[in-house]
Amino acid sequence: MVRRSERIRKKSKIDDDDIEEKYSETAASKFMSIVTDDLLLEILLRLYHLPTLIQCKTVCKRWFSLITTRFVCTFFHHKNKKLSDNHFGPVNSASSPVSLPYTILFRYYYNRNEPLYELFSKKSKALHGGHELPSSSSSTTGNITYLNFLPWNGVTIQASFEDLLLVSPATAWKEYCICNPLTRQWIMLPRPPLIRLFASSHGLVCEPNRGKLGCTDNNIAPYTYKVVLMVKEQERFHAVVFCSKSGKWSTSTLFSNPSHLVGGSLHESFVSNRIIYWILKRDLYEIRDIVTLDPFNSDITDPKRSRVIHLPVGFVGGRQSYRDRVSYGLVQGRLRLSQLIKVVGDNSFVLKVWELNCDKDGVFTSWLLMHNVSFKRPKTDKIAVIAFHPNDGDVVFMVRNHNIYKYEIEEDKYEKVGRFPDRFLGRKFSSTRKQTFTDHLKVFTLVHPALPILIPSVPTT
Repeated sequence: MVRRSERIRKKSKIDDDDIEEKYSETAASKFMSIVTDDLLLEILLRLYHLPTLIQCKTVCKRWFSLITTRFVCTFFHHKNKKLSDNHFGPVNSASSPVSLPYTILFRYYYNRNEPLYELFSKKSKALHGGHELPSSSSSTTGNITYLNFLPWNGVTIQASFEDLLLVSPATAWKEYCICNPLTRQWIMLPRPPLIRLFASSHGLVCEPNRGKLGCTDNNIAPYTYKVVLMVKEQERFHAVVFCSKSGKWSTSTLFSNPSHLVGGSLHESFVSNRIIYWILKRDLYEIRDIVTLDPFNSDITDPKRSRVIHLPVGFVGGRQSYRDRVSYGLVQGRLRLSQLIKVVGDNSFVLKVWELNCDKDGVFTSWLLMHNVSFKRPKTDKIAVIAFHPNDGDVVFMVRNHNIYKYEIEEDKYEKVGRFPDRFLGRKFSSTRKQTFTDHLKVFTLVHPALPILIPSVPTT
């Protein structure tokens, strides 16, 4: 009798739970059927936690549509205006700005669609929902990657800006797409005009239309972005530029007198204060100069539109300027350059770090030496600086025997944060010259602002 009573109580409790659950579902469905978009929008705008707002986009198509409206984006930009201003404008390296979440994507030069390694900061892990992050260190194909929301089996990363990527399908190098990996928004660009030659390098820059950030009209984009393809033909560099406002491509010559670029090739790009910087190399390996372009300046006769910046005094050329000895990247929005100089007859190195100093218009004025330190390493160690910390000027990321370390320069402290896949250990890169794994390393750093950048749709022509 006791057992029968217990079964009845348990069954009654289960029935009560079912009734309560069905009632809750019915009430929620009824609420959603009568609540207006305006009222629902008011509720969503009171979610001050950005990751929660992003996760709400997955509830249903209606919520996704409301959250991705430009009104919501402009509201959050006004709420975080100070943070946005620091993020898009030039930042004083001596100051201590807010530390933004960042994600560093490592790719192998000859197979850039392969997710070699993806490094997430603690804030970035929280923003993405840490348990859902890919295990890139063990992945072997382009399908298992941070970019698996794109409709291709593999993609090649061409350039980055803030939290946006410019990518191409691995099998269609003349097609381009801009995506935001955090929001998983992506937009295909119109095919560029007939390019007889392969685009050797790329650039992506986006700037807020600050006069439009308060506008609730979805037809007015809060951002303008430009994509630049650099094409070299007969020792002349041509810039093929796409503008999001016009939805069209245009072509212009980078320099009227390209004699100082003869024999060079453009490589990685970085953006600071809307200026795109490319690394100019000789014979694919030796760094020679830095080339700049302001894609928002359409006056090809203006000398400020494109420039050549020479390397700093004290920079050593030759084999010491290969990728395994040199690194470049942005720190708090400013371009930095580092070099590991091997001391002859010793197992020690000198690490020098310079910062490009520009005026308010982005015009180069000088190089500033930020760090000049010495340290030793065992003979068996293979060491290189591979990336800069985007928020902290005293921190760089180094690789030692395929282990990735966060290195505090002034404190001389190492912290292991990852490891490159073992399949690259001992790989022979060339039979004619001494090359290392890091000679073929491509690095793309994403910095996530207060609110993810909303990619404007391409105007119909």
